[in-house]
Amino acid sequence: MMQGEEKTWHQALKEAQEAYEVEQSDAMLLLEYVSGYSRSEIHLRYNEPIPGDTEERFEELLEFRRQHIPVQYITGQQNFMGFELGVTPDVLIPRPETELLTERVIHACEGKDVLDLCTGSGCIAIAVKCLGKAKSVAASDISEKALAVAGKNAKTHGAEIELRQGDLFDAWGSCCERTLSDAENEQSKRKFDIIVSNPPYIPTAEIAGLMPEVREYEPHLALDGTEDGL
Repeated sequence: MMQGEEKTWHQALKEAQEAYEVEQSDAMLLLEYVSGYSRSEIHLRYNEPIPGDTEERFEELLEFRRQHIPVQYITGQQNFMGFELGVTPDVLIPRPETELLTERVIHACEGKDVLDLCTGSGCIAIAVKCLGKAKSVAASDISEKALAVAGKNAKTHGAEIELRQGDLFDAWGSCCERTLSDAENEQSKRKFDIIVSNPPYIPTAEIAGLMPEVREYEPHLALDGTEDGL
């Protein structure tokens, strides 16, 4: 590009790949985010000059991505089954594979009480509540910060979900066994027809070998399944 010549949208994307070594798909997501345009709208502007403030902000985010920070943490959002969810480094980024698990629950949950353990961003619970016909949906997580993200996402999408903090089943009554009689404890426990979870399942020794986007930025609390991954 000659000195003084305005950079086009297409040139900005090309530079993202060549100068910043950012994959085309990631660069496009970041450009959509900073510009507020959809992918098709950007394509229509391919040969038009990119506004200076958009270019500057785009380059700032490309620098973050070059440091292996996940796109989802840069933009603060991830789509899951059609729901735009807020994500922070306090929660695991929802994966497409988890949508397959969620679909199975949605098809089976009519009239059922559903519990989502290790809810993280709340992606499973929100999708089940909004797309299924469950009688009720509850969710818990050991992380208070993760629950704050899940609660905000649930409110955004109008999903009525009961959220509790606790390690696995502790939030739902099993922790009461030491202080209550068997009869009282049985009454205090919540009952669920379906329990779904995407828990930490990576053996501790394998975490060091994960890609830097995961190893350095996603919460180890949501990844580390201890010695055996269980």
